[in-house]
Amino acid sequence: MDKQELKQELEQELERRALKREMERMSEQFDEELARIHKNDPVNHPAHYGGKYETIDVIRDILQPETDAEVGYYIGNVVKYISRYRKKGQPLQDLKKASVYLNWAIKRLEAKDDDIHRRDDSRSRSDAGSDVTVHSGRKS
Repeated sequence: MDKQELKQELEQELERRALKREMERMSEQFDEELARIHKNDPVNHPAHYGGKYETIDVIRDILQPETDAEVGYYIGNVVKYISRYRKKGQPLQDLKKASVYLNWAIKRLEAKDDDIHRRDDSRSRSDAGSDVTVHSGRKS
């Protein structure tokens, strides 16, 4: 490798390093700006839901397997009110709201459970009535 090629290679390496530093600086600025926007965005990132995790992400994760939309709605509200209960100045009110939604979810699941048991009981009775044993030509 001659002196000119070595010089070119060195210049390219310096340019790559400068570009890398500039990209890192821009990335840091972007992160700072994003944090500022989130901090001051009452619609998409309200301060009373702030914390280590976004409340909406927690709700989505918890409800991922939920098939009952009504129960999902109730549980989502439970998580919402619990996650913010110390941040809006009325902790007792938010915990009471969470309790109301939790009780509605429980009642909904109990009603569904009762329906399932009634259907199972109904099937059992109809199946029991169709069990006819035949002995020596006579029904018994």
